[in-house]
Amino acid sequence: MTDKLKIVFSFLLFVAGIVGFYLLSDQALVLRILVILVGLGLASIVFWKTALGQKTFGFINESIVEYVRQKVEATNHHIALLMKKLYNNKK
Repeated sequence: MTDKLKIVFSFLLFVAGIVGFYLLSDQALVLRILVILVGLGLASIVFWKTALGQKTFGFINESIVEYVRQKVEATNHHIALLMKKLYNNKK
């Protein structure tokens, strides 16, 4: 039950950031964007404290790690091919 309340509260914080953006239409754009980012940040913190949030952020973290791992493997493969070409040209 408390997780559901936290999820609803995080959604309301996010919506409050968006509403604040439009309410501050006469203010500087930097301030308006800051209001959205603060709302999103607070909503993320509250959402992270739930079981669903832990699973979601864990999935996002694993996805980023896998993406970086694939890019590093591809780069290492290309470096190995380049080194092989350079070594074969010197013979």
